[in-house]
Formats: sequence, structure tokens, C-alpha cells
Amino acid sequence: MPLVELRDVEKRYGRGAAEVAALRGVTMDVERGEFVAVLGRSGSGKSTLMNLLAGLDRPTSGTIRVDGRDLSQATPAELAAYRARTIGVVFQQFHLLPGRTAAEQVALPLVLDETPPGERAALVAAALDAVGLSRRATHVPAELSGGEQQRVAVARAVVRKPPLLLCDEPTGNLDSVNAEAVVDLLSGLRARLGCTVVMITHEPDLADRVASRRVRMEDGRIAP
Repeated sequence: MPLVELRDVEKRYGRGAAEVAALRGVTMDVERGEFVAVLGRSGSGKSTLMNLLAGLDRPTSGTIRVDGRDLSQATPAELAAYRARTIGVVFQQFHLLPGRTAAEQVALPLVLDETPPGERAALVAAALDAVGLSRRATHVPAELSGGEQQRVAVARAVVRKPPLLLCDEPTGNLDSVNAEAVVDLLSGLRARLGCTVVMITHEPDLADRVASRRVRMEDGRIAP
């Protein structure tokens, strides 16, 4: 069974003459262990697709299943549990808290989830090691480079070892050297943790560097 299954997914915003069709009958699968890069111009539907996969929005019609769970039928509590356990999300913005150390940033999802302190410490140490930042665990964001801050954000996303990692323009705020380093890191985590990666990007060269498959979106549809 694919990890992600979308069947005839449509998403519309507004009503009447103001209605906008963001997704138009999207059908696609993502197999377990794939690294899928989603490309397309602004307004093509990429961000809408990401929000639906993250359980932050619901489709107007169609079905979305992730790891056997039907997101279109899930309750708010079930979606919250899904976001806590099944996915990790990396954004273009780092979303780090000023004054908190790298270790504290990574631990935040575990604190919210009431993970026991002993288990929490081990998971945080493993996540920071996975992104190569064990020696920067006590540094706050102001003491870290942009690339290092994004690595902290990646560690926070994978600290629970989720089966699905969603990345929304993760290199958008980085120079070319750090951008390549981050996508290489994501590719390495896919192999190391056995996770599946779906990455939105505007950069075909980065997609070619790491993705096992490219999907192009145009006007709310999967391009042939």
C-alpha cells in the first residue's frame, strides 16, 4: 500500500463568481521510502497540496489517505494526533524561538506531547546527531548560521521519526551552498530513518540532485 494516496482531490475557495479552484481532480500516490519533489509556478496548487497533506486543511471533494488514515474524514482530534505522530514539517521560515537553545527547540514537540524527560533527552540527542549539530546543542538561534538554523528545524521535524516528512520550500531562505547541504541532509535522513519525503521547491536543479521522482503541477493539476 502506498504511504500517500490522493484520489480525485479538489480544493475550492470562495463562492459563486469569487470561487477559486486551487486543486482540480488531483490523483497521485507516494510510495514508502520515496523522495518526491513537487515543482510548479506560484499559484499552481503546490502549497494547497502541502496544507492538505499536513492535515491543516480539508479537500472540498476526493479522498486523501496517509498511512491508511483518511484525512478527509478525520476529526480535529484525529488530525492533531496525525500531525503529532505521522508527519514532520519543515518550512521555508525556520520558526525558531529566540533565546531557546538548539536542544530546547528540538525538544519542543516532545514537551507538548508530554514525552518523559529521560526519553526526551535521548530523542533530542539522536535528532541533533542526525543533522550534524551535536556540538551546537546549547547555542541559541542568534549564534547559528542560516544553514544551521534550518538544520535545527529539520531535527525538530524528525525527532519523533515520523514516516512522512513534508518540506515546504526548505531552501528558500538559504544561499546555494547551504541549499545543497540541506537537500543532501534530507536525502540522507530518508535513508537513515527510512522516512518518505515530499518536498515543494521552485528549484529544478535541487530536485534533480536528490529526488527519486519529480511531480510538476500546473493550474491545480498534475502535469503529464
